[in-house]
Amino acid sequence: MKIPKMAPWTVLASMAFAGVPGVRAENEPPVVHAANMTLADALALAMQHSVTLKQAQADVSAAAAAARGAAAPTKPSLSATTYATAGDSSNILNTSPGVAPVNIFSAPARGFVDQNLTLMFPLSSGGKLRGVAGGARRQSDAAILTAQADQITVKEIVTERYADALLQRDLVSVAQSRLTAEDEQVRVTSENVQTGKSAPVDLLREQAEQADAGQQLLSARNQEALALVSLKTALGVSQESDLTLTDTLDTLSPPASLPGSLHDALAQAEKSRPEVAAAQRQIEAAQSALGAAHGAYAPQVYGVAMADAMAGQGTGRTGYTIGLTASLPLLDGGQRRADTDAAKAKLDRAAADALQVRQTVDQDAASAWLAYQTAMAQLQAARVGETAAVEADKLADLRYHAGKSVLAERLDAASAMSRALGARARAEADVVVSRARLLAAVGALAISEDRSR
Repeated sequence: MKIPKMAPWTVLASMAFAGVPGVRAENEPPVVHAANMTLADALALAMQHSVTLKQAQADVSAAAAAARGAAAPTKPSLSATTYATAGDSSNILNTSPGVAPVNIFSAPARGFVDQNLTLMFPLSSGGKLRGVAGGARRQSDAAILTAQADQITVKEIVTERYADALLQRDLVSVAQSRLTAEDEQVRVTSENVQTGKSAPVDLLREQAEQADAGQQLLSARNQEALALVSLKTALGVSQESDLTLTDTLDTLSPPASLPGSLHDALAQAEKSRPEVAAAQRQIEAAQSALGAAHGAYAPQVYGVAMADAMAGQGTGRTGYTIGLTASLPLLDGGQRRADTDAAKAKLDRAAADALQVRQTVDQDAASAWLAYQTAMAQLQAARVGETAAVEADKLADLRYHAGKSVLAERLDAASAMSRALGARARAEADVVVSRARLLAAVGALAISEDRSR
């Protein structure tokens, strides 16, 4: 799994905490201080610290080790065994448990010492060993592809949470603007009440709106903090990290290289999604396992070579033996047939799983495509609504201060403008999120990489 280079600020953070007494252990998330974190920086950081990707990398390493272990029996094996006995009767000794190849030795009645070397190498296994090794290798390939799919998922999640953090920041700005405007209106209305231009009830209404605006600001700030908590979790960094996001929602939703139609989205998803290729590798692994089961019906032929150096009471000699061993079970109680039937069933299951994966991939691509089209249309509508609401608020404010309308009209216009500003921010965030989901659904690597096209 490819790991991108560390951003400069990440390097500095890592250096700052390396070797310092009392800092977190390696199995704890790092504390990162990023004064200028773009989405590209966030994606790079997640590639280094995401718990999901660390788990996927461990699975890749385990599968690769299993593949090497499965291939080991296809190669020559050599063991060294030392025998030392004392007694008054002959007996049979063999290699210590867990050591292969096994050597069986007839010990003489009197004490002796023997040094044995045994070499064995497979000549023919009917495809059994090759099938086992090939299946493990395909499993390893599937683990790599699954890790790539996890990369895409992590990038999608980080992008969504980065966008949500930006959205909450924009909503804080909207709430702050409303509170600032209400503070000013309370000041002006208070002066008008003192001069008799406004009724005291108008001041009370303005103060109620001011209190509501303050509560909305507190709520927005809390949501912004929670969004950063979620983002830090997705990045795999400590909640004590200090992150300042520098991108904006409009810079995260530029024209992009996306599928031009639903048909294109489906075709790209089936071609590029790692899950599809991983499912195919599982089919190939099951086919190899079936081949290994069939191979058990063939003779298992090995070449063998042994060398001994023996010393005993009044005796001593060296010698060697070279030969072949060929073994074939004749009656096994139906074990080989059962293994073959099980391998066939697993192959059928792998084929069915692959079909389900394709259906899921198609569903993801179609849903993401439709969601993106809807988000783009909603953004256009939100922008029109924002423009109209801003102009309406300006007009209502002018009419109220000119004495041509009541307070309720101005307050309604101000409230409508706040809702429109929030709706436009949410629509921009929806475009970013739906775009990230579409890119993930069709197997694209990341938004930051796609933006450079």
